Amino acid sequence: MLKPAAGAHIKEGCFVDANPMKGGDRKMPRVFRNNLKTTIAGVATAIVAISHAVIELMNGGSPDWTTTIAAVTAALGLLFAKDGD
Repeated sequence: MLKPAAGAHIKEGCFVDANPMKGGDRKMPRVFRNNLKTTIAGVATAIVAISHAVIELMNGGSPDWTTTIAAVTAALGLLFAKDGD
């Protein structure tokens, strides 16, 4: 059975953090803060893929949607990946 972490309490059967972020306190989520290299690579990959598709659409062409979707999927994977070091 799962046990709540120190400083947490149980509310309606769920663990609730004792110190939730306040409304004005905006911090980068921990997964992105701890994995800066893969986060940067993921953001860059998404920007390049989406901008390439938009440029192709603006030029009157048809972007390669298979490649665009694959690149965005890879970008999401990089955003949520953990660094090896």
